[in-house]
Amino acid sequence: MLRAQRRLLRRSGRLACLVIEVAPRLDRAGRRRAARCGPPHVATSSSYASLLRSAGFGMVDAIDLTEDYRETAAAWRRERLARADEYRSVVGEAVFADRMSAGVTAVRAIEQGLLRRTLYLASRR
Repeated sequence: MLRAQRRLLRRSGRLACLVIEVAPRLDRAGRRRAARCGPPHVATSSSYASLLRSAGFGMVDAIDLTEDYRETAAAWRRERLARADEYRSVVGEAVFADRMSAGVTAVRAIEQGLLRRTLYLASRR
């Protein structure tokens, strides 16, 4: 997918990717916990920066937006709680309970340093 995106860019074009990823330098158990707490496909065997480089991108910059991610995840949870009756009536009790649980899990994982959000900027060589 990244190689196809690179081919679509003009020479010296730039690509921006906002990703939620497993935090770097975790041990194996920490990586497994992070993968369970994050959104689907959060765990990869390589870092996103190395995936971009192997797809032929150069000048890969990473901007850590984890604090913004924590604030957003907490805000989603607060808003779901504030509109719980309405939300339940739309998605049903089981989905509501799953999303509330996932929200708590995500915020804890972010606060524990397991997950992070990163903006990657890469240029086509």
